[in-house]
Amino acid sequence: SYDPVDGLALFPIPASAARLRPGKNRVVIQASDYQESKNVESVGSDIYPNTAFFRATVDVTPNEVAVSWLDPEAGSCASGRIELLVSADGPAKIARVRFLDGDRIVSVDRKGEGGLFSATWQAGKAAKGKHVLTAVATDKVGHEASATRVLRVCR
Repeated sequence: SYDPVDGLALFPIPASAARLRPGKNRVVIQASDYQESKNVESVGSDIYPNTAFFRATVDVTPNEVAVSWLDPEAGSCASGRIELLVSADGPAKIARVRFLDGDRIVSVDRKGEGGLFSATWQAGKAAKGKHVLTAVATDKVGHEASATRVLRVCR
């Protein structure tokens, strides 16, 4: 899934992939435009000119809830309405993700789809300066995890 506005690309791990082990797992992400068949007759040493490969590390925490910020970028300047987006998963289904600005609850998402949870933050109504946003994911048996994102409210 790709969002051309934010430049955010999501790569779900296929069910057919080898099981990830607890700890740090090194992976290679491959993305292409499915036009490689046009390159059969092309000249050059790059047999995948329309394909990108990216090496990454996936940290697997067994039997724990995990939550990660996807958008907005850390340290970005916020004004107006800002969409907040996190990914959350755990051994039990995620029941909700609470979004907080400091100690104040911004929103609660109980219907996240595909492990993605979102909220809209009225940054235009917040005080100018640094804000620490927190996403707290809770699974249906009560286990929690949180992640923070620092933004600046600019006018």
